[in-house]
Amino acid sequence: MPMSIRLVKGIGPATENALNAAGITTAEELATSTVETLVAIPGFSEIRARSVIDHARQCVSDASADEKEDEAENAQTEKSIVEASHKGKAPKQKTEQKPKKKKTKPKKEKKEKKNKAKKDKETKKKTKKDKDTKKKTKKHAAKKKAKKK
Repeated sequence: MPMSIRLVKGIGPATENALNAAGITTAEELATSTVETLVAIPGFSEIRARSVIDHARQCVSDASADEKEDEAENAQTEKSIVEASHKGKAPKQKTEQKPKKKKTKPKKEKKEKKNKAKKDKETKKKTKKDKDTKKKTKKHAAKKKAKKK
């Protein structure tokens, strides 16, 4: 099944329209395109063309690896069904496992948290400095008052 070019990193709606107008409608076609072909399309520099082609190749490669893995799983399941039918037993159904989620926070969240901590620290320093300044001002005013008397 053809893969959408929108799945390729760096391809949004406007770029998709430009590529479609040039006759490139799938990630596979994009992956096999030449830099010269893409540079002829408005909005593509040589650097961007190379980058998009590389990303398209990676997407296609990842997709074909996933398909091969699925085919291998299906073949194994069929094999166990056949073996079980020969033994007169019902095969065990394979349950799908959910992929494990990474527990790491995205870089943006880490950066925001770090910036917030930095601001909080600066605010505490400023508040302490303001308190110290007020204390000094009160002491100075008290000394002046004492001298006047």
